Amino acid sequence: MNEMIPVKIRRAELDDAAAVCDVLHRSITELCARDHHNDPLVLSSWLENKTEQNMRAWLGADATQSIVAVHEQNIVGVGMIGDSGEIHLCYVLPEVLHHNVGKQLLDAMLKLASAQSHSRVSVVSTGTGKPFYERNGFKLSGEPEYCLGVLGYPMMKDI
Repeated sequence: MNEMIPVKIRRAELDDAAAVCDVLHRSITELCARDHHNDPLVLSSWLENKTEQNMRAWLGADATQSIVAVHEQNIVGVGMIGDSGEIHLCYVLPEVLHHNVGKQLLDAMLKLASAQSHSRVSVVSTGTGKPFYERNGFKLSGEPEYCLGVLGYPMMKDI
């Protein structure tokens, strides 16, 4: 693993929407090519709802808790977990991949789930993200399924 980058994990704010969209777009486009195979149709359908307007709505939703990783005043990662204990987002910028930022986001989301008395969390991971979740104790919990042209792997972890 590369050197750990110091980040501050904090709750996401509505004003973070543009920066969060940038993280999502860059992470999906640059890091998840193995999943979308650089297919413009698959990529556009995956990114279609990742707009600043939608992100503001997601960040302000009552049924989710959103966090960001900040390094030198820049948002470099985003995580979102639902009140059900399902992880909806865990993305980092390409330049901080393998610098422990994703792990710090995941650990923060596990703490949020634990504080809500969840004993288990779930995620539907991409193929790109699957090894990350496996390294962090997640196990497959069902058969892979396609969503928006991308194969998703249902996974669970007891906390």
